Amino acid sequence: MMNFAMKINKPLAKAFYNRIFPLIGIIAKDSISDDDMAKLKKLTYDELDSFGNSMAFSMSINPGSKPPFDMTYAVDIQDAAKFRKMLDDSMDLMNTGAIADIYKSMGLKLDFEIKQGASKYKGVSIDSAKLKFNTTDPNSDMAKAIEAMYGEGFDYRWAIVDGLGVYAIGPDVDNRIKKLIDQAKSGKKKPVAKEIKEALALLPAAQRADYIGTFNYVRAMKMGMGMIKNMGVAAPQMPEIDVQTESNIVFSGKIRKGAIHEDIVLPKKHLLEIVNAIKQIGEKMNGPANQIEKEEKPAPEKKKKAQPQKARI
Repeated sequence: MMNFAMKINKPLAKAFYNRIFPLIGIIAKDSISDDDMAKLKKLTYDELDSFGNSMAFSMSINPGSKPPFDMTYAVDIQDAAKFRKMLDDSMDLMNTGAIADIYKSMGLKLDFEIKQGASKYKGVSIDSAKLKFNTTDPNSDMAKAIEAMYGEGFDYRWAIVDGLGVYAIGPDVDNRIKKLIDQAKSGKKKPVAKEIKEALALLPAAQRADYIGTFNYVRAMKMGMGMIKNMGVAAPQMPEIDVQTESNIVFSGKIRKGAIHEDIVLPKKHLLEIVNAIKQIGEKMNGPANQIEKEEKPAPEKKKKAQPQKARI
């Protein structure tokens, strides 16, 4: 559904977070202490400092699972010790500290557990984590919606292979992290997917960009429809989208003097795919409705022929 790769600009990222932190204080209101805010800032900066120069991200849809998507990350790690220390320290903030307070102010409760060295594969240590959302009111509509969309929560697996951090998030994480480790250990670059090649052809300057990405709107629609169906909202009438899609929205950007210069391309092919998907949804939703209306509409009564009456004297 989405692919994204970027050069990590640490000074710019820190400047960005410096503007975000005051907003976090406003959202959390009085529920976040000055000490917790200081810890949150330190963890954020430590994470950035532990990274190298680049990272990549991919998100795919998986409508039949909970959550209905999976994510994969790859990031340069230049300071593994600082990275692992940051993960340890973050667990307290997630469960009882600043981050927990932010979600609590929105009626949500986080249950976050990290286990470093949970398993090994081909001599590589694999860490694991589990993130589960609960609500302050387990009987609320929000609680039911969260359970329907995310089930038992998010499973994480990650490992560091020769300075490369690889992450698998979502369903089937154990098998996916092993494949990522195999790929990292092989040292071979994975062939560029056909869709990415086509995307790069639309934006030749993206080869020199600070970030580049693709987004498939039709697949996002499929995921959204699946989530709505899992929530039980109009489930019987909620159609599935079976439109074939190969094209993508393409974007890339350069960062110069604190400003972002971005190029975005919506190919005609992808526009047609989006139109076909919307058209298909309309046809599937309106078709059964019309049929039901036709079946429920009572047949007109036949007029009975008047029978001749005999007069009585």
